[in-house]
Amino acid sequence: VEDDFEVSQLDIDNKRTLWDITTVPSDTTKIRVKVNGIRREDWTYNTTLKAIEFTAFNLVKNDTIRITTPTKELDDMNYR
Repeated sequence: VEDDFEVSQLDIDNKRTLWDITTVPSDTTKIRVKVNGIRREDWTYNTTLKAIEFTAFNLVKNDTIRITTPTKELDDMNYR
């Protein structure tokens, strides 16, 4: 499952570091986060909020964030 975001001025003003994902990952070690197409590893998965949390705020307006999350359903499909 992929979740896409574009960083807004409000995100900048609030120094937003939390980005919700729309599914529960089957394996949190396989979540992939890219900003402007470049893979990032400076984040953690917040199980309580079901969100990616960047460890530092270093985004700029109009950055694009893509979070790819593995799910049980997708894992099962890959083995068929």
